[in-house]
Amino acid sequence: MIRFALTLEGVLRAEGGEKVIGHGAALFAGLQVEACVAVISAVYPEHEAARWLHVENFRGHTHLMCRIATDPAPSPACYVRQVQRLRHTGCPIDVLVTADPGAAALALSKGITTVTFCEPAYTVPEHRPDYDGTVRPWSALTAELHRQRELKAGDRRLSDDPH
Repeated sequence: MIRFALTLEGVLRAEGGEKVIGHGAALFAGLQVEACVAVISAVYPEHEAARWLHVENFRGHTHLMCRIATDPAPSPACYVRQVQRLRHTGCPIDVLVTADPGAAALALSKGITTVTFCEPAYTVPEHRPDYDGTVRPWSALTAELHRQRELKAGDRRLSDDPH
């Protein structure tokens, strides 16, 4: 059976927040059907990561490996060290799934098969194909939303009145 290690940050949990990443949750659930899944975190202490996983209903992972005092600061090296630690504790991780390109590159250089998880909703604006050099101000977004609502309200095809 193949064993995967999914990073909590950027794959399951939005970085810097509490939000679940939907595609990451689907990946987690799908992998559990035919594989063993471990969760690793370079940021959160074990009690906080375990609480978040429990609250967000992530169940069935075989291991939870979080950063310890001797690990490097949250960085690509921390994820690689956690995979190596899991391997030394009897959980031979076959594949690392991470949203951190630096961690993916370092893992590959250490001989760890890696999948880079890219969620476009979490990339920087400059990486988007529709980026025109500026970020739209919030007022422009709300004005467009208001305009769309007005157009929808005036659309006779959507009204309850058939006349």
